[in-house]
Amino acid sequence: MATHQPVRIVSPYPNTFRFRAKAEFERKSLLRLMSTRFPFNTVNIWRMKIENGLVGVNGNEVEPDYSLTKQDEIYHYNPKIIEPSVPNEVRILQETDEYLMVFKPAPLPMHPGGRFNKNSLTAILQE
Repeated sequence: MATHQPVRIVSPYPNTFRFRAKAEFERKSLLRLMSTRFPFNTVNIWRMKIENGLVGVNGNEVEPDYSLTKQDEIYHYNPKIIEPSVPNEVRILQETDEYLMVFKPAPLPMHPGGRFNKNSLTAILQE
């Protein structure tokens, strides 16, 4: 007989990821940086995102062939982040002025990163 495990599902939400261009991409195009550093999308998808203003530099829309400097800040706006679900079984076991002891089920991440922003232990505890 299977047991029911509660899961945490967050509604899709918008997010803007920002990062600096590394020295290796200086004088390279924005399109090259995005397609090299983030190969989960094709070159054509990155081109479309740049041309539609979802990816830009220093807060501005730019062309895909924009030549980067190491001071440039790249943004990638995603209007609908969908995070993977995680077990929803976080429990506070003990709390004092010095520490907080919790039960954290696997594979719940400890802190935001990668595909997880709101489905992490720190985000859940902050709520």
